[in-house]
Amino acid sequence: MPLAQIESLGRLGRIDYWIVGVYLVVSIGLGVWFSRRGTKDAAAYFAGSGEIPWWIAGTSLLVACFAADTPLWIGEIIYKRGLEGAWMYWAPAIGTAFFVVLIAPLWKRSGVLTDIEFLELRYSGVAASAMRLFNSAFYSLFASLMWMCLQTLSITIILQSITDLSKFQCVVATVVVATSYAAISGLWGVASSGALQFVITYVGSVILAVYAVFVHVGGIEKLVTGVQDLEESWPQGAELSIVPSGDAYALPMMTLLALFLFRWIEQAGMGQFVAQRLIATKNCRQAVYTAMIWGIGFFAIVPLPWIVTVVAAKLVLPDLEAGDEAYPRLAMMLPVGLRGVLIASMLAAFMSTYSSLMSWGSSYAINDFYRRFLVRDAGEKHYVRAGQIYMLLMAIISGCLALWAESVLNVLLFVLSLMSGYWTVMFLRWVWWRVNAWAEMAALGGSIALSIVTAYLPVTRHWWASETMEEYFGHRMIFIMLGSLIIWLVVMWCTPPADPKVLDSFYGKVRPPGWWGPVRQRLNLPLEVPAGMIAYCWLVMLVAIYGLMFGLLKLAFGEYGLGGALTAMGVGAVALAVQVTKQLYDD
Repeated sequence: MPLAQIESLGRLGRIDYWIVGVYLVVSIGLGVWFSRRGTKDAAAYFAGSGEIPWWIAGTSLLVACFAADTPLWIGEIIYKRGLEGAWMYWAPAIGTAFFVVLIAPLWKRSGVLTDIEFLELRYSGVAASAMRLFNSAFYSLFASLMWMCLQTLSITIILQSITDLSKFQCVVATVVVATSYAAISGLWGVASSGALQFVITYVGSVILAVYAVFVHVGGIEKLVTGVQDLEESWPQGAELSIVPSGDAYALPMMTLLALFLFRWIEQAGMGQFVAQRLIATKNCRQAVYTAMIWGIGFFAIVPLPWIVTVVAAKLVLPDLEAGDEAYPRLAMMLPVGLRGVLIASMLAAFMSTYSSLMSWGSSYAINDFYRRFLVRDAGEKHYVRAGQIYMLLMAIISGCLALWAESVLNVLLFVLSLMSGYWTVMFLRWVWWRVNAWAEMAALGGSIALSIVTAYLPVTRHWWASETMEEYFGHRMIFIMLGSLIIWLVVMWCTPPADPKVLDSFYGKVRPPGWWGPVRQRLNLPLEVPAGMIAYCWLVMLVAIYGLMFGLLKLAFGEYGLGGALTAMGVGAVALAVQVTKQLYDD
């Protein structure tokens, strides 16, 4: 169907506006409902007072990562690199498999309010305080705002495709709505509305995938054969292969190296708003279940309808060249009513992620900067009000950034590259006693410095050009991560370790796995999670995530034998993961 004809179809009817309106009223209503419970003190506002049930925390975390930008940049990378391009999304699951059972419960054990407060639990002295100050400024003034900008830009692209609103109007409308309920209720409102938002979001994406395949293409068999006939026009995707090929059109070799050697490390030591949800659960076992819902759902279940929809777009919209428009363009072809459900689902994806980022960034600004270094002894309501005011400032700044930004994928790659040098130390601080605060500071500072240097050096400047940013993703990440690793290791060995009393206190409270021999000897404690159990837990979660991921994908594209076998393996591994969780952590 020609794009001009699609444009004429793609406007919302009255029933669509009613559906979207009802969703918005219910979401904001939940925020108002939880406003009293969520604003009684700073602990309730930023961490739900540690009383949020695992299924609420898990689904809200899942939908927080079910972002409006993801189907857009997945569409762009699959159009450009074929189905194997989705490894940009899948590869981090290697680290998530480690994180779910072995690191996630440690966030709950730590007893902190934010993952930046954790720095003064793990380290000691001036360096720990300086790192907390530096991190709180970096994440609240830059990282959270950039991620919020990405979400705003994504939903703006979608709304512009199906309404007559300008970019400015889309930005203002979405930011105002998302900010209202997040600021009113804090984490309780954000998390509780997440369960509803996940259902709406996932139902909408499934409806679009089913409609695209069975109504516009004619079924799975026709989808597969039709895509295979695109061998000349789409050689990188015609075989629907998920195995990296190394072909000229496929993912560059440097990108593959970056993904499988380095990219996963970020997820292995995950913090940020993932840690915020884990801290908000009731106990360690519930923290693992929360992380399990997130890890399995995010990688195995959530992206499936997006990928199917994008592949179908190659047949339904043969003239479309911009992959990031595939998802919203197909949404425009839904009938009236279903179109409203799809828009409500994308708004839910946006609002959940945006509000989570807002709550996360505000918690850093208030708990780890304002309360820690500026105003220490004010009342709890004072800090809640300060958090609400800062949320409004975040909304204004991120909205302005979204008006300026253009490419969803490039914004994503920019933020990932800038922060990539910090990932190794974020992971190793859990499993190696020798890591100190100076090393953390060197890692983050080195990552930022190396990013700036490569952006201006004549020999590497092209790595950051908007038209080649995706092509040189691997070059940037490998250079920045290895360079930062060398910097922080040198700094670590040139500076003393954390105070033994602090290390002993941290280990006694958190009991992390890994290389903590000197600390365990001082405390006369046994190794709680042996190396064999670490390997077993990691393997079980790898099978759970990747078995379900590839099994469901194979089923979606008609390979029922292999797909069924892989899915069964994944389900069995989930059962084993639940068993080992009960063995390691009490409730």
